[in-house]
This record gives sequence, C-alpha cells and structure tokens, in this order.
Amino acid sequence: MFKNIYILISFFIITSCGDSSTETNSSLSALIQPEFTYSQDFFDCSINSEYSLINLESFFSSFVDGYKKKDNGLKVSVLFPDKVDVIKKFIISVISDNNPQAVSSFVEDLAAKGFSDIASCSFSIYQMKGFDIVAKKIKPISDYVFIEMLRCKYNEGYNFGTFKISIERFLNQINALDIPYTLSYIKNKDSDNDFLWINSFYGINFKDQLSNNWIKSKDSIEIQDEFNSNSSCIDSKSYKSYQLI
Repeated sequence: MFKNIYILISFFIITSCGDSSTETNSSLSALIQPEFTYSQDFFDCSINSEYSLINLESFFSSFVDGYKKKDNGLKVSVLFPDKVDVIKKFIISVISDNNPQAVSSFVEDLAAKGFSDIASCSFSIYQMKGFDIVAKKIKPISDYVFIEMLRCKYNEGYNFGTFKISIERFLNQINALDIPYTLSYIKNKDSDNDFLWINSFYGINFKDQLSNNWIKSKDSIEIQDEFNSNSSCIDSKSYKSYQLI
C-alpha cells in the first residue's frame, strides 16, 4: 500500500563504494557517528477489554490539561494504527532532551491518574538516540500527522558514515519537492546497524505529491536500485500521530 512512500525512503540509504577500496572506505566511514540531538521512547500499549477508544481519549484530554503546566521539555504523541476499524493497540511516543528522569516522572503521573485502569503499556525506558534529517516548522492542517515507521538495517559493509555521503543530495531533492514532510533517524538501542526511519507527512494529498513530482522520475528509479542493494527494511507500519504535549 505504501510502496510509493517506501521508494522515497530508498534515497536515504547509502550509495555503493568502488570495489577497489570497499574495505578501506567501510573502515573509515565506521568512525563517523550521527550527531544525535534527542532521545525517544516508544511505549507499546493496548486498551483494556472493558474500555474503548472513547475512554482513552477522554482520559488523555483530562490528563493533558493538567500536565501542560509542567515545564519538563517532553514532547508526547499518541500513535494509532492507520486504516484499522477497531483500535485496541497504540503507541505512546515520548521525546526528551536525553532526560530519562522526566520520562519516568511522566509515566508515574499517568499511573497516579489511573491510566492502568484503561490501558496496559510496556513502560520500558530505553532512551533511543535520534535526530531529524529533514526538519521543518510545519503548521499541521489537521489534528494528526501521518507517520510511516520503517525498521531497517544496513547491509554488510555499510553504516551511517557511508549513508552520510548521500545526505546532501537527498536534502537537495526533498527540498526541491517542497512538500510538508519531515524525517527522523532513530538508532536501535542495541545495534549500530539497526535503525528506524520515521517519515512524517503533514499534507492530506502527500501521496499525490510524491507520485506527480518524484516517483516517476529517473532519480527515483536509481534510488530504488541503490536501496535494494545497500539496505534492508524489515517492515513498514503507518500511524496517525496526535500530539498531546
């Protein structure tokens, strides 16, 4: 369903190095590390059997009104799976300034307000490191942002350093499209080879914009070939993200 978006992501993955210097280039590029600017935690949750989405929304509405008085620098969103008739599972996303204490305090506040009566969550704080590859100040035109989250890994011989070689070209391409879009890179807590691509689309007609301005282009075809050669993605899931705090 999201093949078109998936093709766009292919550009983000590193280009091949020449055969004669592959090993040397790989060793040097491994020294280059991302400049992370925040930490992000994802809490997998499910609504308890005797409650519904309406109960969950009512709880968050009441909780947020009081919690916004705190100034702890957290950015909290709730991600609901897209195109699901009956929503029982969701994700709470918490972005912090590398502040696990603030995240822990947020979880404690949820518990104090009786959140566990409505939903059950796995509140493991891992503080995965992240930064925004494409960062724009975009005013949402609806009450949610469309999120596509891909779990990926670099193929053997590739890493973030080789990826960085392509990033300037990618930024030029995506800026030329001028679409309401941001991209985040989140490192897996256990492996430098595993990462999340989080694409955020703020426009209603984002798929039409991609199809008309990008998917059919020569660059898009070349990028898809590079992606298939250099990186593998395990899965892709889409969500509607509602910002709470």
